[in-house]
Order: sequence, then C-alpha cells, then structure tokens
Amino acid sequence: MRNFFLSFLLIILTFSSVNSQVRNLETEYKFKRYQLVLDSVSWTDARAAAQAAGGDLLVISSEGENTHIFDWLTTQLSFIRSSTSGVSNGGGAIYVWLGATDEQQEGKWKWVNGVDFYDGDGSSGSAVSNQYNNWGSGPLGSEPDNNGAGGQDYGAMGMEAWPTFAASGQGIGEPGEWNDIAASSRTVYVIEFPRDTTNDVVLSPVFSESSGTQSYIRIINPTNTNGEIAIKFVDSAGAVLREICRLSVGANTAGQISMKTFGSSCGLAESNTDTLSISYTSDFDGYVQHVVWNPSGGSLTNFSVCSKSASSANYLTNVHSSKITTYPSRISITNNSDVSKSFQLDFVDSQDPSLIVGTWTSPVISSKGHGFYSIPEIESALGYEVPESGGFHYTVEFNSASTGGTLGHFVDNLDAGVITEFTARCSSR
Repeated sequence: MRNFFLSFLLIILTFSSVNSQVRNLETEYKFKRYQLVLDSVSWTDARAAAQAAGGDLLVISSEGENTHIFDWLTTQLSFIRSSTSGVSNGGGAIYVWLGATDEQQEGKWKWVNGVDFYDGDGSSGSAVSNQYNNWGSGPLGSEPDNNGAGGQDYGAMGMEAWPTFAASGQGIGEPGEWNDIAASSRTVYVIEFPRDTTNDVVLSPVFSESSGTQSYIRIINPTNTNGEIAIKFVDSAGAVLREICRLSVGANTAGQISMKTFGSSCGLAESNTDTLSISYTSDFDGYVQHVVWNPSGGSLTNFSVCSKSASSANYLTNVHSSKITTYPSRISITNNSDVSKSFQLDFVDSQDPSLIVGTWTSPVISSKGHGFYSIPEIESALGYEVPESGGFHYTVEFNSASTGGTLGHFVDNLDAGVITEFTARCSSR
C-alpha cells in the first residue's frame, strides 16, 4: 500500500510539473495586442481566422518585439505542445505561424501588412531597407532555404532548435528564430490586433509625397530613454494608407522625416489625395512638429495644427545652424522677472546629443524686456565651427542656472521676405 501511495504521489507531482504554466493567451507590447490561438491549422486558414477576428497574423518589426513575443510564448509552451506537433519539413521543431510569406514571388518576403522585409535566401539574402528579420542560421544551414525543392513559402517562429536531432548551436535555428516552412504544415498562430487609436493625437493636414508642397515631420524625444512612436496614415477621403508604422526614436533627439521617407519606411499605400491625416502616439512624453516647405514660394512654415498642442516648455529643437543659409533661425529671450539680467542657453546637436555645442550667455535683458538673437552671432560668440558632416539643427534650452525667462524660435524666409514662428508644436501622446 505504501508503494502505491508513493507511486500515486509521483504521478501527481509529475503532472503538476508538466502543467505548471499558467494559461495566458494574450499579451501587449508597444501599442499592439496579441492573442495566441491554440488551433493547429495551415497558414492560409490561420490568416483567414485572424482577419475574421478583426486582426491579422503576427508582424514583428524589432528585436524587442521578437523577444517579447518569444518570451510570452515560452510561458505557454506546454499548451502549444498539447495543441500541435513538430513540423517535419521544419526539422521536426514546434512552430508558431508568422504573418510572413514569399508566395507571390520566391525570395521576396513580405509581411501581411504589405511591407517588404527580406530579399533572397539565407545564404545570400539581405534585409530590405534595414527592416528587422531573425531568420535562423547555424552550422547546418541558413534560413530561409526553401528546403532546396520549393514550396516553403510561409514564415514561422521556432519554439525549439531545429533540426531537433542537432545539439544546441549545432543545427540551423535556435528557439525564437524564424524558418520558412511548407503550405502543408499545420501549427498554432498569433493574432495581432490593430492598436487602439482612440486617444491618438491627430495632425492634419499633412501634404502627401506627390503634392507640390513638401511636409516634414519632426519627432522630438526629450527624455533620456530610447522610445518608439506608432503612426497611422489616412488620406483626405478617409482611406487608411497604413494602419500602424512604428519608428524608433533615440533619447534626446529631434529627427526630421520627409513624407518620401515615411512612404518608403512605412510602406504607405498609394493615394490620389494631396493631403493626409496622421494619427499617432508615443511611449515617451515628447513633441511632434510639422514643417512645410513651399518650393514655388520658397517659404518654410510651421504647420503644427493638431488635436493636442504642447507648450514650448522653453525647449527648442531643430534650430537652424549657420549651414542653412536661406532660412536662418533667430532665438528670442523674454525676461519675465523684475530685475535686469542675462540668461545662459545650452546648445547641443539635435540629431546627435553627444555633440555639445556649448553654453551661451546672452547680453543683459531689461526686466520684462526681450532680446532677439541670430544663430551665426551665437556660434561666433561660442567660437563654434559647424562640422562639415551633419550639424544642421540645434536643441536649445535654458541652463539650470537661468530662471524667469521664455524662449522662442523664429525662421527668416529670406527668399519669401517673411519671418515665421517655429516654437509651437504638438504633444507626442
């Protein structure tokens, strides 16, 4: 009897160990929601079911997203194993479908959102426009390999190393890496749902790439942490050109992106309209500024009309250095205090925050008075020479020793004969 109870206890402990994972079929990561579906089906059926549920198959655009998804799926591995089996044409490993395919043209890998991300096979292929990929590669080969006989047109994430007979690091792929497997394969899948845009900031109108007027979007991250911004593009007729485009934004940077760059980086669908609306949010507290250049009139203006404006907070970005001669920047300083005094301003490069320009001390400004200063005169006072490469924009803010002032940024359109205000901007979330 004692042996019977010991055996029974061992069975219970073993069963508990195998089923120690907690069922958690949903996760979120940077603006998106994901759901694991424990149905072992073909890629085509998985996509049809994902779309019927209001989403689509999983698209992975960064190492951080890949790591998050894999770590989450690892916590569900016991449930995945109970729902599917190893894929024979994928080295016998367990997989989860990705929304990636080259079914339209061999070697031309696209995500289901239409973005091209990889061109060629694993031995000689390359990323398209620096798009993220995580194909498996090891001593026994590199993915995607089409298995040498064709028919492997669908991407999947391996939940274990493959081929399964090889020791770790001695095969082709490792857990979390990607493989191309055949249409005949059956496995589970993840639905990626569109992000919730209810609380987005909306910036409009923005001129499309095909318009004669050119829009530039400045994405400003004033924090000390790298972040991301998620953007949705809609034309004036309400047609969605891209549901979600995620862009990385470095800490303490203020990059400027043209609509042409957005078109190539985000894979925007074509539209016949001249203007768009941009719906966006970020994972950091920052700013967005919309700058418009009119080639015919030679004017550069601040077009930051949005649903959620942001105060300047005495933090100016993309102030033109002396390299931009046709549109010189000027900075205004208003002394709000009751005493006359000078102010100290810190200047750094907007795109490379490690490039310190210097700290400039203004002339003495009368109480309630103001000063208006050109950037070339400030550069001269600092003894700063703009580098030959880059160095087009500055980020400017009060030094910690200066209080009681207000900063403003203005651009002199020399060809058009007007001065435009560049201080106003929008919140990034």
